This record gives sequence, C-alpha cells and structure tokens, in this order.
Amino acid sequence: MNVTLEEPPASETVAEADGRRRTAPPGPGGGPQAGPPTPPRRRARGAANRLLELGLAIALCLAFFAVIVGLLSRVFPSGISLHELMNASEKPRTPAGGPARQGMDGLEASVPLVARLEVLAPDVRTRHAEQISWQEVKRSRTLQDRDGVQTSDRGDALVRFDGGGQLRLGGNTLIIIRQPRQSVFTRERLGEVLVVSGELQIDLPAGADAATRFDMVLASGQSRVACEGGDQGQVSLRIKVDESGQASVAVYQGEAAIESDEGRVRLGANEFATVDEQGRATSPQTLPPAPSALAPPDAAAYVYRNGAPEVVFAWTGGAATDRYHLTVARDPNFHHVVIDELLAEETLSCNTLQAGSYHWRVSVLRGGLEGPLSPRRALRIASDTAGPFLDVALPPAVVDAASFALTGVTESDVQIFVGEEPVPVGADGRFHHDLSLSQGVNVVVVRAIDEAGNISYRSAVVVARYQGRP
Repeated sequence: MNVTLEEPPASETVAEADGRRRTAPPGPGGGPQAGPPTPPRRRARGAANRLLELGLAIALCLAFFAVIVGLLSRVFPSGISLHELMNASEKPRTPAGGPARQGMDGLEASVPLVARLEVLAPDVRTRHAEQISWQEVKRSRTLQDRDGVQTSDRGDALVRFDGGGQLRLGGNTLIIIRQPRQSVFTRERLGEVLVVSGELQIDLPAGADAATRFDMVLASGQSRVACEGGDQGQVSLRIKVDESGQASVAVYQGEAAIESDEGRVRLGANEFATVDEQGRATSPQTLPPAPSALAPPDAAAYVYRNGAPEVVFAWTGGAATDRYHLTVARDPNFHHVVIDELLAEETLSCNTLQAGSYHWRVSVLRGGLEGPLSPRRALRIASDTAGPFLDVALPPAVVDAASFALTGVTESDVQIFVGEEPVPVGADGRFHHDLSLSQGVNVVVVRAIDEAGNISYRSAVVVARYQGRP
C-alpha cells in the first residue's frame, strides 16, 4: 500500500490549551503572526508585584544595616571621629583682635606627660586613636597621647595631670588627651584636651606648674578654652557640650579665654558664655550667686542608737524659679558621692546616712547653668549603744537630816534627772542637787540620758531620821 505524504499548507499551527490544533495565518513576510497583546491590567499588576518585591528587598537590607549600626554603636562612640578631631585641633588659629596662637604646628618632639585616670563610679572606658574597641577601666590606669576617655550615664572619673591640674568627668562624657609639646622658641608646653561631649570640671590649684597649660578644644575644633591665672591662684571652671556641638563655659575661680577665628572672649570669676557649633562665643554673663547654707551647721554631730537619724539639709538665696544641686560625699574632695540630687525646694530631709563623716554643698541651677558652690560643710554621724559615764556621790544608808547635797559628774552633753526633776550639767560635766528626804525610807534614782537615748542609772535606798524640819 502506497502512502502519500502531503506537505502542510503554507501556514503555521499553534497549540490551543485543550490540545486541539488550529492554523494561524502567516504574518507579514511569511513569518508567524504574533499572539494577542497582553491586557494593560495584567501589565500593571506585574509591574506592581515587581515593585513590591524590590521594596521588600530594600527594607530587609535597611533592617540588617540598622542592626549592624546598633551593634557597632556599642563599641564605637557617636559623634566626630578621632582623626577628624585631631585634624581640627591641629589647625593654627589667629583670633581676630588678639595675639596669634601657635597651636601644635612647628613644635619640637613630644615632652613626656604623666596623666592618671581614676575611676570614681563605673562605667568608664578608654581607647587609643589607633585602636578599634574601647577597654573598660576598673580602677585606674595611665593615659598616653591621643587616649580617649568615655563615661556612661552613671560613670564618674578623675584625670590627674603631672602639672597639678585635674579634670572631673561627669556622665556621658567623651574627651581625648593630646600630649603637650614644647615650643622651640618660648619653651612653653602646650597640651590639649578635646571635649567631644558631656560635662567637664577643670581645677588648677594655686601654685600649679605655670609652664604647663592645657587648652580645652570644643567639639568640632572651631574654638578652644584657655585656663589663665594658674600661677596666681586657683582656677576652676566647668565646660558642658551637648550633642549638637553647642557648649557653655562657666568660670568659678580665676580666668579663662574662649578663642576662635571669630575673636577672643575673656571670662572672669563667676561669669559664663555659650559657644555655638561654629565656635562663636557670646559676651560674658554673670552666673547665679552661691546659696547660703542654713542647716546642719558646720561640724554638726548626729548620734543615734537604733536606726539612722534624720538629717535636714536647708539653704537659702535662690530665686523662685531656680533649682538646686545638693551633693553629699564621704570625703572633702567629693570623690565618693552618696547623695546627688536636683531639687526644686530649699530643703531635703534624709534618714539614710550611716555612721561616718560627711561633707555637703549646694549650688543654684538657673537656665541650664550651674552657679558657684556654697562653702563646704562637714557633719558626723555616730552609732552609740553604750550608756553615758555617770559617777554620783549618793547619800549614806541612814541620814539624820531632811536633805542631802547630791553631787556627781557625767559627760557634758548628757541630761541628768534626780527622780523626775531635771538637773543642770556644767560644761565640765559636773552637777549638784539639794536632795529633799522624807521621814523614813527614801528611794533615790539618778538618770543620765545621752543624745542617742542611752541611759545610765545610779540609785540608793536612804532612811532619813530627824525630828520635824530643821
């Protein structure tokens, strides 16, 4: 049987969804004709799906990046980098209207510096400019050139310099130490402390090494604060830099100068100025005065027997809208602070101080600025559970009289009672009392009560024999 194969017609076939075949007319030029166009709604839906997928991918990348940044922020501090701060601080400055500052350029090789970091309250960390991570400091360590020091919100640290000055770092503070270098021409040693953020107390004692001077470079490096008068008397000032780079400089003792490309502003005792992020300083303004401490008096003593006594701190001298900063410490330098309170009232009652010696002071807070401190006062708290010393010359067992001259000696701050009758005590602790005796048997009781409530007793049974009253 012969099978004849016929050539297909000059047309192309396309498969339908149900498996049937149909012919498609040839397109122009003999090629296959394109299928039906995609509807616009389907095209829009496909584009929206692709955009959604792209948005989700971008969101995941951003979330991952945020997690990485959060982890890095635990290791690296925020703000200006150490290298940027170094470069900014090394720019020579020529203040308008004042003498040119030599800065760090053109100086000899480094002069050794001894600076010691003491941790007063954790958490305090240090880092060198070339290191990656911060190292926690438990107690103390030596600081070298370009070392950074950072405190947490609860941190408190002290930096002591070889020339006699010291820096007190409050919470959330970051500074960088630059080692002094000696000038070829003046032989003056110039050092710098870069205050990146936070609050810093600077103290130069009277008679400190006048040849050593540290400038405080503020945040972006656009201005610096020079302490002056260290060879004539004590210099004390406070610098506060916020996150935006704005700063305030308050001088409590001595003098300081704020220098920048805009000029030079000199501050005397009890004056302050603010500095913007561009380094422009305001004119000097007067700080609020120090309050007058009222109670407890200096060298006050509190003695207790059971439970800590109530101590009421009181002062006066502020305005109605002022706030107050009360500090109580165990040492006269206020390194070991036990009470640090911001108050709206001119008093604070406390019953948590345990036995020991304390020192306290208070200052006025006005408009975000802290005025000078009140003179330091001391107080002592002691636990006493022993009865006071008491020696009494009691009458004999039989008295042939209606009275007896009772005498004795005790401690000077003790109260004496014969029966229920109080008896005055002299400054030397001696006392006397004319004791009246009834006919017959008398019970004589002498009590001595100290400030803590401890009691000492002396007693005797006395028989009085007499005929009527003498």
